[in-house]
Amino acid sequence: DSEMLATGSNDGQLKVWKVQTGQCLRRIERAHTQGITAVQFSKDSMQVLTASFDLTIRIHGLKSGKPLKEFRGHKSYVNDVTYSADGTKVISGSADGTVKVWDAKSMDEVMTFRPPTANLNTDVSIVTVSLFPRSTDQILVCPKAPTVFICTLAGKIVSTMNSGKRTGGDFVAACTSPKGEWVYCVGEDRILYCFKSEAAKLEHTIALSGTDVVGLVHHPRRNLVATYATDGLLKVWVAR
Repeated sequence: DSEMLATGSNDGQLKVWKVQTGQCLRRIERAHTQGITAVQFSKDSMQVLTASFDLTIRIHGLKSGKPLKEFRGHKSYVNDVTYSADGTKVISGSADGTVKVWDAKSMDEVMTFRPPTANLNTDVSIVTVSLFPRSTDQILVCPKAPTVFICTLAGKIVSTMNSGKRTGGDFVAACTSPKGEWVYCVGEDRILYCFKSEAAKLEHTIALSGTDVVGLVHHPRRNLVATYATDGLLKVWVAR
């Protein structure tokens, strides 16, 4: 509803803010035992889903300020997490190289899969998992590799997009445009790769100045992409 903002910090603290005034509405001191890597509101904005370096995923009640559910199963850091479109499932991506799909109610692990990568001998960290707007059964999966995937919740690869680089082009974060027409990936080479999703084709690139970018997000209504970097700066780019 654009009225609240949830943030997670490196000390495992979760805060919820009122956007209009900047007031902190709720502080959960020990949401996790280690740093929080991802946060997302439930559809009714009454709960917050979080992922952490402590290998867990949790759902917190905003009214009680307490953890309501905990999902365990990843063997390394959980880098990203999201609800499915209908809110019945939780989808997570981890540094252990796996994407896991969980039943949001029972906390059961429904599915685990690994996207194909060139280096099959080591775990390639999953840095982004997000819903793909064009289908309720599809997700965007971005490993720390030069390739990003659109997959079904069962792990089937629908399409593959690649930076075209053998070295130095590994992606560190990805997002889609609101209607799913575009997929944007930030590479460790400080380049924003812009893919047309229907053709799975790289259309153009944008050189990003400054320090290493660690994440990006697309504006919900306008043709803008925001990137944030290790120097603490957030920059807004026109996505063409």
